[in-house]
Amino acid sequence: MAMNDSQKKRLENVWEALKHDKIAIFSIAFLAIILILSLLAPVLPLEPNKTDVAHMLEAPSSAHIFGTDEVGRDYLARVIYGGRISLLVGVLAMLMSITIGVTVGILAGYLGGIVDSILMRVVDVLQSIPWLILVTVVSIFFKQGLVSIVIVIGFFSWMEIARLVRAEVMSVKEREYVLYADFTGVSLLKMVVRHLIPSVLPTIIIVNTTIGKHSKYEGTNYIHGAKLSKEDITEIKNELGLRDIPFTVSNDSKEEMENMILSRNKEIYDKWQKDYELLDISIKNALEKIKNHDLSLDDINFDYIYSEEESESLRSISSKILNLLADSNPMLLGGSADLSTTIQTKIDNGSIFSKDNYLGRNICYGVREHAMASIMNGLSLTGIRNFSSTFLAFSDYCKPAIRLACQMNLANVYLFSHDSITVGQDGPTHQPVEQLVSLRSMPNLEVLRPADVNEMIGIYKYVFSKKEGPSAIILSRNSTKTKENTSINEVKKGAYIVSKEEKELDAIIVSSGEELDLALDVSKELSEKGYGIRVVSMPSISLFQKQKSSYQEEIIPTNTKVFVIEASSSYSWYFLVNSKDYLFTVDEYGKSGTKEDLMKEYGFTSDKISSRIQNLLK
Repeated sequence: MAMNDSQKKRLENVWEALKHDKIAIFSIAFLAIILILSLLAPVLPLEPNKTDVAHMLEAPSSAHIFGTDEVGRDYLARVIYGGRISLLVGVLAMLMSITIGVTVGILAGYLGGIVDSILMRVVDVLQSIPWLILVTVVSIFFKQGLVSIVIVIGFFSWMEIARLVRAEVMSVKEREYVLYADFTGVSLLKMVVRHLIPSVLPTIIIVNTTIGKHSKYEGTNYIHGAKLSKEDITEIKNELGLRDIPFTVSNDSKEEMENMILSRNKEIYDKWQKDYELLDISIKNALEKIKNHDLSLDDINFDYIYSEEESESLRSISSKILNLLADSNPMLLGGSADLSTTIQTKIDNGSIFSKDNYLGRNICYGVREHAMASIMNGLSLTGIRNFSSTFLAFSDYCKPAIRLACQMNLANVYLFSHDSITVGQDGPTHQPVEQLVSLRSMPNLEVLRPADVNEMIGIYKYVFSKKEGPSAIILSRNSTKTKENTSINEVKKGAYIVSKEEKELDAIIVSSGEELDLALDVSKELSEKGYGIRVVSMPSISLFQKQKSSYQEEIIPTNTKVFVIEASSSYSWYFLVNSKDYLFTVDEYGKSGTKEDLMKEYGFTSDKISSRIQNLLK
């Protein structure tokens, strides 16, 4: 069969690469010699089992190139015949192993369901048994011989191949060309031969490569980040036999590619246009909002949010606001890393998003925080406003994707609950100590920690009115009262006064989140003792630092003693204080216990804090 141009070009490229790689040429030649000698062994004048006691243990010579053994047998002859057997066993065992592994992997990956479960449990069982013991025991039941060796090795070395192939097939079967082939009724056999096997071949074949080939950093880790000079690039091109010309794409090539893409997608585009014209005007308006990153906030009645109860958890308040927002904006969607029930981030009037229900507004991400945050980036790039939720302690798993959102200026909204050491009996693993500091240090990420329902409403209005830049809303699991002077509108300034001093200003207490209640209690105690104490709520450090210096000076005057109360790491607050003595924070991993016990254990009580502040004010 004649080769086409593409195949010829590939062979030319391989040959060009080999011409400049002497080690590769030598290796291929050496393997070829061994293979030829092994195949031709029966016709060569060599007797591997012929003994010659007169020439025992001879050194290499012209008569015996590799020398002889203790009974005078020629080592070269034995090596050649041994290589013949080794190659036969290796090739046959490999073919058997690959055949079984690929078959099992394809069936498990493509069919899925109960077939996948059964086959993978078989793999698990076989892999759990030490290979050497398994082979030894099984070989007892076979007659000694070459066939037995091949069967034993081949039959018990396919499990890893099956796992690799299964994973690759599970990815490949979701690709458009496979879905289309399945849709058109292609048989399983044809699907396997024409689509699945060619796609998984790179997974089966192992190729040794050299990083940075022909560069001065060849074979070293420096090539990962090193910049190659023009001279380096010229030298590499010369080594590869390439012309030293700048890389360009001609206008003709660009135009041809554009036309090809347009032609390929014209049918889809025309169908979209036809369907779009049939849409209701309200849906068209919603799609336009998506395009412009717009959400409707003006018509929402937030009075519904206020509870008749004395106190309510911030996650519960957040759920109410989120659902009001979702009711007014049908294109808003979100999800959770398997914690939607706990954090209360489910859209009540929305179904579950799945491959069978693209209208779903609740995405079940599973315990996959990094994937969740990454998918959010993709959704935001299309214009879809979305949110995600998990525990604050697990925000660490999201951070690589959050960093990208910060760099791309995406309007993602992250809801992180269980925001301090007061998360109940889960203990240190679930208690976020350093997470707030870490998130606050990320450029372009606005971290907002509300104290009550007023601040929560203000934060939601601010965050979802933004068209650019990610935001993280930090929620408490504990119930909190609505404070008298907290503000919906002042939140966007990052900090504001919630309790003004009654006498000459002696000190300022800054706090955020549920600890604001404690700050107000401390202020009350100190005020009764004759001190002029101001309490400042600071839900967002970054927003406060963006305000004009005059406003910052108005809220927190220079040369005024400042104290901070926050049940988290101290490192966020050194821009306000010069000494750790003025910080009521937590710089160690917590303990398991109730909120009351933990707050008492770490000194977060009004009497202890007021007493310490009083000593520092003397």
